[in-house]
Amino acid sequence: PAAPERLGGADTGFSIELPDGWVRLDLTADDLVADALAAGLPDELAETFPQIAGQIADLGGFFAVDVPSTNRLGGRFAVNVNGYCVPGMLADDVASMEGFTRQQLEGVGATDVATSLTTIGTTDAVRVTYLLSTGPRPVQGVQFAFFGAGEQSCFLTFSTTPEDEDLARFDAIADTVQLS
Repeated sequence: PAAPERLGGADTGFSIELPDGWVRLDLTADDLVADALAAGLPDELAETFPQIAGQIADLGGFFAVDVPSTNRLGGRFAVNVNGYCVPGMLADDVASMEGFTRQQLEGVGATDVATSLTTIGTTDAVRVTYLLSTGPRPVQGVQFAFFGAGEQSCFLTFSTTPEDEDLARFDAIADTVQLS
């Protein structure tokens, strides 16, 4: 059998396995809306993609959507993942990264922030869950913060709806992290 497709790589600082049914969106496409529409996102969601993509693209990151989730969620939201690394160590160690991520998320208005130390792949990480009310509907996030190669701070973030109770699937995807 063919190896699973990976999302990310050397430009990002890490990669993950792209789950079945998920589609990578090209953050460098000339027409981001057309790319999102071609991936199967409804018009309303495709129109929001350029706002999200710019910052992640600037960091050399990746973005993918669980296209079938749009049907489950009435066309109003697509479960998605993004990942990127930034130069420098934003904390002294993973335990300190726990406080840093909490502070950053609360600083942008996140509520119900909960953190725990974990391992993804072979990498120590902080797992953070939170609710964020920006845009037309609240978003439930599951973020993993960890240190990459060459003194980078890396972030893998899944976004879903507050009604989504199957957050364990994000843990399974995060467990495929490989540093580049």
